[in-house]
Order: sequence, then structure tokens, then C-alpha cells
Amino acid sequence: MRIPGVTATHPLTRKDIPIFVTSYVHGSYGTGVVMGVPFHDERDCAFALKNELEIVQVISEAGTMCNCGDLSGMD
Repeated sequence: MRIPGVTATHPLTRKDIPIFVTSYVHGSYGTGVVMGVPFHDERDCAFALKNELEIVQVISEAGTMCNCGDLSGMD
């Protein structure tokens, strides 16, 4: 469930991103909090598509970071 009006600021791009509360995260994931990367993970992609979220590539085909603010271009 998306929490209306609640966002977090992405630390690299400074864009506001929505916050969701869901059973998607398994308790075995440490703290139970996870950031999804839908361009590179099948389950994250399915979640993003279902919730109509933007899907952004963050690792280029060359293996460098992209769309990551100041870190873009780094290995």
C-alpha cells in the first residue's frame, strides 16, 4: 500500500520517491527495509509495474553506474 503524501529523497538523484508498506519484504532481509531496483531485479520490476512506478536503469551495459547523480560513470 502506498502511503499517500509520504516520500523519501533519493540520496543520489535528490528525487522524491514514494513510500510503500507491503508484505513484499521478507523478514529474513535483515531490518525488513529494502530499496527496490526494478530495472535489474525481476521481483522489483513486477512490483514497479503493478504499482505504476518509474523504472530507471542504474547500471549500464558496460557495468558502470548511470542515472545516479554524481556517481554516474563509476564502476
